[in-house]
Amino acid sequence: MEAAVPGSHSLTVLPFFSGERTPYWRGDLRAAITGLSFSTEPFDILRAGLEAVSLGFADIYRLLAEGGSPVEIVASGGALLRSPGWTQMMADALGQPITACTESETSCRGAALWVMERTGILRNLGDVPASMGATYQPRSEYQDAYARLRSDQRNLYERLFVPGNCS
Repeated sequence: MEAAVPGSHSLTVLPFFSGERTPYWRGDLRAAITGLSFSTEPFDILRAGLEAVSLGFADIYRLLAEGGSPVEIVASGGALLRSPGWTQMMADALGQPITACTESETSCRGAALWVMERTGILRNLGDVPASMGATYQPRSEYQDAYARLRSDQRNLYERLFVPGNCS
């Protein structure tokens, strides 16, 4: 996963298997994969799908960063922790460093710490730091490839889901 060049599969994926969520919230949208050929391998589809999800996170990051850049981006969740290649891909797509949080059950941990802070058991969330793992730096050599993939995704989205844009 880590050695593959972004976009080398020639696929464009819109990963709306359960509709589109953030930032447009359109449950009526469906997934699309274009560029398939007889030479397409299962790994190509996997890679293109993960790139598409990473680009979706990059779009969300850009919207959130309009309110000010974050000090740190922390990734949590079993899928990212079990796939350093995908975590690297996220850093590349965002163009920002990402640090992996190695805590298990991060949502439950966060909820419990929030309750402890609100009830006065804990004075400051910073008193109980999370266990952190590696930090993944974005690779500058892939920024152009991710910009092209982002453009391909936007073009496909507009052709399929924006009324009057069929050509």
